[in-house]
Amino acid sequence: MDIKTYKGRSNVSGAIALNDRYFIVADDEDNELSVFDKHAEKTLKPAIALSEVFDGEIKDGKHQEIDLEGGARIEDVYFWIVVVNFFRTPK
Repeated sequence: MDIKTYKGRSNVSGAIALNDRYFIVADDEDNELSVFDKHAEKTLKPAIALSEVFDGEIKDGKHQEIDLEGGARIEDVYFWIVVVNFFRTPK
């Protein structure tokens, strides 16, 4: 097995293959999805900010992460598994 290191995300919590060349990763600290080319070392820009996709429903900032924990693909539908903690006390 070949091991490859990619740069551009610090806290990857899940990834899904988009096709034979590209994959998308979730960073649950930044509420962002980033697309990578498996032949390159860095993320393709720009990242997809979930706060922009779900305008007004998701906020960015400290202690606002969605907590993306994993992903799955069934045919052409992509699912992201999230943990929502409604009982967390803001700091």
